[in-house]
Amino acid sequence: TLYSGTVNRVRAKGNVTAGENGGGLVGLARISTTTYIKECAAYEAVNGMSNLGGFIGGIEMTADEDLDISNSYAIGSVQTGTKNIGGMFGQVYTVQGTPNLIFRNLYADVSVVVKGETSGGFIGQVSVGNSTGKTIENCFWKKDIAAGEVLNDVGEALQGSAMSFAYKEASDMLMKSSYTDWNFETVWDMKERVNTPTLKWEKDYPLVEEIADEK
Repeated sequence: TLYSGTVNRVRAKGNVTAGENGGGLVGLARISTTTYIKECAAYEAVNGMSNLGGFIGGIEMTADEDLDISNSYAIGSVQTGTKNIGGMFGQVYTVQGTPNLIFRNLYADVSVVVKGETSGGFIGQVSVGNSTGKTIENCFWKKDIAAGEVLNDVGEALQGSAMSFAYKEASDMLMKSSYTDWNFETVWDMKERVNTPTLKWEKDYPLVEEIADEK
């Protein structure tokens, strides 16, 4: 569980199984003081029951503070679950007060296998009051669904908590022009038509299997 602080330049890869609050990077973010998550990546297969997300399983804002998540992404799948399942976040919930949610330059390239009423390409369920500040800039999810399937950006929005996240087709996710105002000079890296954006710092810290593949 993440309560506060700064999470900077962290990458997670593997399989996550949790009954509740399972996420590729963080299971539960229960925010009580101003918190920053910057330049982080999750490559995960997530399984569980509820509040499951490719990046964070559950976000709970418990005080009048900020949660600022920027320049980060999730790649992988959320394979099982019964409710609150999202490509980026499973659930975003305001407990009390007037907190601020700040989401900038994020993308989810995550297959949400269970497409229920509380499944979303970006967030499964949002439950925040009108007093919650919401800043959303340049946040995307890859829309990759079969004919006849339905998946929206947000599965269920309670308490009038409107949020919206643009989707991109798979081919558009491979084009730099899709990422307006993203910093490809010092933050992001990308091989067009080959892969979605990665973070420049990742080049200096390859995963173990990447090192093995090069030998």
